[in-house]
Amino acid sequence: RDNDLFTTLSIGVGDAALGAEVTLEHPESDIQVDIPSGTQPGQVLRLDGKGMPAQRRMVRGGDLYIKIDVNIPEDLTEEQKEVMEELREKEEKDKSFFENVKDFIG
Repeated sequence: RDNDLFTTLSIGVGDAALGAEVTLEHPESDIQVDIPSGTQPGQVLRLDGKGMPAQRRMVRGGDLYIKIDVNIPEDLTEEQKEVMEELREKEEKDKSFFENVKDFIG
């Protein structure tokens, strides 16, 4: 639609995984955006009625579409590396468990 707005929002890995509330600059005023837990890179959030306002009374205002860009850190501290290794190990264990269940079911 003509009144829709599109933007990209960069967030960190923690905010994408755990969810967060972030402030987004908007032409009318800054708005709070709820990032749901498990948000994926490239996912698009839609905020109803937060696009361009309607120019005529009978026309509805547009929506705001936010494409999520997840920033993957390039340089990790030792502590961050340890946390990421723990996460990777947990994911591998969970994957093995679910693969076993899938094989069992058929």
